[in-house]
Amino acid sequence: MPDGLWRRCAEVAVVDRGSRVVVLPLADPATGRPMVLEGPAASVWHALAEPGTSREVASRVAEAVGVPAAEVEADVAGFLLRLAAVRVVEPPPDDTDATPTTTSP
Repeated sequence: MPDGLWRRCAEVAVVDRGSRVVVLPLADPATGRPMVLEGPAASVWHALAEPGTSREVASRVAEAVGVPAAEVEADVAGFLLRLAAVRVVEPPPDDTDATPTTTSP
């Protein structure tokens, strides 16, 4: 997973009640569906109040739920991908397609 910063999408409607968060992607109203985040899922959303790497987000979630970060890193990483798929968070830019720079002889 890229080490860049994950962040909440700007075009998302949110109702936050602490342990329960409802998010609705607004980028494409025809396909956007509300998503209810409860418990640890809501903790992931709260951890994204500030952009962070997957590890930083996992560390924030771990602190919030009282477990070691290593125990939640894989689950948080997978959930970030799921949130990105429904367009409520933005994944880090993918640098794998970057064109290498060349220098002239």
